[in-house]
Amino acid sequence: LGALVAAVVPCVDTAPGGFPDEMPDFGKPDPRAGKGQNLMTQHLQYVQEDIDEWKWETTHSLQRGWLQELYDLSASMQDKPGRGQTYTDLREHLDAHCERAFNGTCEWQFSPPFDSKRAEKILAPTEKQSGAIVYVCCADAKEFDDLLWSIKFLDLNFNQFHQYPVLIFHENFGGGQQNQIRQHTKSDVHFHKVDWKIPDFLDPNYVPRWYQGYSLGFRHMIRFWTVGIWQHPAMQEFKYYMRLDSDSFLIGRLWKDPFSFMAEADFKFGFIGTSTEKKVFTPDLWEVTEAFRRSRGIESEWFSGKWNGFSFYSNLEVGRVDFWQQKAVKEYLDLVDGAGGIFKVRWSEASIHFLSAMLFLHSQEMVQLVFIPYWHQNLVILPQPWIESPHKNPDGTQITEKQREMEREKQQGKEL
Repeated sequence: LGALVAAVVPCVDTAPGGFPDEMPDFGKPDPRAGKGQNLMTQHLQYVQEDIDEWKWETTHSLQRGWLQELYDLSASMQDKPGRGQTYTDLREHLDAHCERAFNGTCEWQFSPPFDSKRAEKILAPTEKQSGAIVYVCCADAKEFDDLLWSIKFLDLNFNQFHQYPVLIFHENFGGGQQNQIRQHTKSDVHFHKVDWKIPDFLDPNYVPRWYQGYSLGFRHMIRFWTVGIWQHPAMQEFKYYMRLDSDSFLIGRLWKDPFSFMAEADFKFGFIGTSTEKKVFTPDLWEVTEAFRRSRGIESEWFSGKWNGFSFYSNLEVGRVDFWQQKAVKEYLDLVDGAGGIFKVRWSEASIHFLSAMLFLHSQEMVQLVFIPYWHQNLVILPQPWIESPHKNPDGTQITEKQREMEREKQQGKEL
């Protein structure tokens, strides 16, 4: 709980917010368009900065040659869980990729060491929950290839042991693509076609085809994760969901079923990490949220100033479906959707989900899922060895058993 509070506190600036009494009007014409000009045709593809270009390339082509090796390393950690060198190899494999593709700017985190003494109890089958693993895919053939690998890692490190259904929401999969996915997995996969269009309350002339490098299709996906999925018939039979993106990879065995973990402590929302959204993607979102909060008289433990873009990563999250179906939550999401910012300035579902949690959840109802070894673009959460080993640690440090003991004693002294 303390870690969560420490993580979330920076979500607001301490300066007075100056909140408006009325929400902004997104229906007004965009001042960037001249008289009679159509923004749909005026907005050509945004020319991305170099940093954005190689981030995009990372997901689609630079990883092709070494995913099999990453998969083999991940599989070997199950075969020989006490072999510390395997974890070092995994780190170095991902580190080389980050250096090449992200100019060495990956965000590194570490999942806790696996408790080998309690392994039998931890890995014992738990009561299966009413849960589903959910993907929304795919924009192109390369993203489809990512999806195949993501499901392969999912099977290896989690779903071969639990067999939760996998739901794939898509816009254009044919029978051949569906068969190809089924041939790559032993999971029970269900496909659901969705039809995306600009909502009737928005004038297409004022919806940019591209915004800061993000396509219209990407913003359709955001809207689906904001309001569309929670009312979809396929979701109504499940109590929990786990979202994965096509380029989300579980790179180590999960020592705990996330659905059971959520159920045992009655958590309603679990997140993999945090980030701060750029201001170019958040104009007026806070004002809409604060106006809603004030109009409903909602008192939240989190709101003490103006939001600065602090958000949860949304590429992996686990939560209760019925949380998003609550009347008050649905009214907030509908309000955000109706404001139009998702399409006009790419308000992200990461920001919207974060603000929803801040409005409607208490701190004890949220949790960071620190036990999931995970890789997504430039976010890497490395697994630690299942048993202590004299080998090099995954973070690159050399440490002896004596040093570990000294660290433990030092920490115990602080606690006393």
